[in-house]
Amino acid sequence: MSSVPKHLMHFDGCNAISAFRAQTLLQKLKVVSPTIVGIHARYVHWAWSDAVFGPPVHDRLADLLRYGQEYQGPTADGVLIVVMPRLGTVSPWASKATDIAHNCGLPVHRI
Repeated sequence: MSSVPKHLMHFDGCNAISAFRAQTLLQKLKVVSPTIVGIHARYVHWAWSDAVFGPPVHDRLADLLRYGQEYQGPTADGVLIVVMPRLGTVSPWASKATDIAHNCGLPVHRI
């Protein structure tokens, strides 16, 4: 077991599905279950570091992970379904985001 402390920080991201695609998907899902009334999706980012960041570093990382159209959907109503990569999977996006964070001087292990 690793003795390296693991601090995970959570950052809500932008919309993960356009309004047009959400409407198209909603029509298909209503065939399966007419009780579905809406679909919203957003990206969520996790950053792993050795320590909790103070406000300046945390805010810089938050700025780096703020892109695209701001999430417009609900935050508490409805059923939450989480879709994520398999544990241990490192996507090309995560590798590049981690590289960019390192180039910005942010002490993260992985985004």
